[in-house]
Amino acid sequence: MDDHQIVELPVLPREHRGFVAETLCRECGGQCCKTSPGFCHPREWTKEGSDELAMDRIVTALGAGDFSLTIIPGDPRPNLSIPVPEVDQVQWSVVLRPGYQGASGKIFDVGVNRPCVHLGPDGCRFTPEKRPLGCLALKPNPLAPGKGCKESTYAGLDAQLAWLPYRDDLVRAAAELGQQPRDAEFDVEALIDSATILAQAHLLEAPRSLAIGCRNVPVFRQIVQKAVLSVILGDDY
Repeated sequence: MDDHQIVELPVLPREHRGFVAETLCRECGGQCCKTSPGFCHPREWTKEGSDELAMDRIVTALGAGDFSLTIIPGDPRPNLSIPVPEVDQVQWSVVLRPGYQGASGKIFDVGVNRPCVHLGPDGCRFTPEKRPLGCLALKPNPLAPGKGCKESTYAGLDAQLAWLPYRDDLVRAAAELGQQPRDAEFDVEALIDSATILAQAHLLEAPRSLAIGCRNVPVFRQIVQKAVLSVILGDDY
């Protein structure tokens, strides 16, 4: 058997594909896992035989720091050419994903460019069948070992759309743990002001990291995401 074999693993929902390539991932060292944990799918967190979320599991996982919530501004549906009446559009969506190392127990975390909390020296502590869909959906590139994955069948917009019907449930889970996102209209001006302050502070701390260059994109993503949380969570963040 080829040590670099990529095995396709059946996953749910069936329109997605899962991959396992233990040797390739080990040689790579988990480059994806070191920068941004994959998104979960609601099917992984529903009660058996039901579409209802197992809220006790989610609250426990969030409280333990094993998983976290990511707030993403905007409604994902127009980006996927799904018509939505303006009155039904949401100002932000929220998705569940593994926590980040060094998150200090935050329910909402901005660990862009930080390792997944489940990544250890020997790789992922989850067995393949227990990994989030966003992790399994990444297909390593056997022609460029160590250079990351070449595709994903379950990326950011897919996760936003999948979790949208459960938005209020995730917000309620966070509230049980003492963090309540604002449900008021998303204030773009406040976001811009907050992002400006954060960018200026970051520039003073590490001016070299904001030099022009594609490798600094995660830095800007982190600044914007922190601004998003400061606006939506207010004093709780």
